[in-house]
Amino acid sequence: MRSLIVVLLIFCGNISSAQTISGKVEDVYGKPVALANIYLKGSISGTTTGKDGKYILRNIKRGSYQLVISTMGYKTFKKKISISEDQVINIILKESK
Repeated sequence: MRSLIVVLLIFCGNISSAQTISGKVEDVYGKPVALANIYLKGSISGTTTGKDGKYILRNIKRGSYQLVISTMGYKTFKKKISISEDQVINIILKESK
């Protein structure tokens, strides 16, 4: 009986745990895009890319979101995503005209 309770506690902890989205933002030439704004529309989760174009969003609740990436000189990128586990999402931004 005791081992069943431990298993249930572990299982419940995994269901409610927050997820992480990470990745890299590059231009069409493979160069990192620094200081791009990244957020999940309709949430308070957001960050910016580092000099190397890498980003990480932590503590994301499971569910459906729209990932939005924007920065000056590039077209805004939008993608519908469904989060149920940690994900790596790499993005290529196109220059705006």
